[in-house]
Amino acid sequence: MDSRFHDIDTAAQGTCEWLLRHETCTTWASCGRGLLWIKGKPGSGKSTLLQYVLKHGMAIPNTGEGALILSFFFHGRGSELQKTPLGLFRSLLHQLLRQLPEALTDLHPRELPRLLESSLPKVLGTRPVWLFVDALDECGQKNAGKLVRVFKSLLQGLPSTSSQFHICFTCRHYPILDQACRFKICLEDENGQDISIYVRAQLSVSPELTASTIPD
Repeated sequence: MDSRFHDIDTAAQGTCEWLLRHETCTTWASCGRGLLWIKGKPGSGKSTLLQYVLKHGMAIPNTGEGALILSFFFHGRGSELQKTPLGLFRSLLHQLLRQLPEALTDLHPRELPRLLESSLPKVLGTRPVWLFVDALDECGQKNAGKLVRVFKSLLQGLPSTSSQFHICFTCRHYPILDQACRFKICLEDENGQDISIYVRAQLSVSPELTASTIPD
């Protein structure tokens, strides 16, 4: 189910680095548990940014020793399991319970959120967990809202003795989510330099573009 991750264009050299230094990101990473929403217009680079974070996971401030990093990339044009909450829960549970994959086959789909909720505290008893979910909007606005509520429930339902638990998701601008998330980063406000770096990189490898003119 990670094919979408590998299909995403890799970040250009020198781009995306700002996120790991961003005040909102470092504050989110420093608290014991929290929900971070990276929002932006379609095509603004949210998936590339999250892919970059996962490839440089240990560069996130306060990741913690032995941290478990989970991820899921929604894909609206992919298979049913790539664009539904069912696919998300199945993927996360397989990542959490790799040693017992057969335990998942006999479960009814409605039981998956409950199993995830009961499994997390066991893992968090020994190590921090970081969850990254890309393109939440590609499972539909209604499902996106439901999943954010699930994320908040997971964060709020953990005992105070648990290790750190952080969730980061990307999604287009949905006003209905604004009140649900304390930590938010708007990509359009931050990626101007990344766009400039990318354009310069493209021009350097395609000098004919520099000499091109736009017809009237």
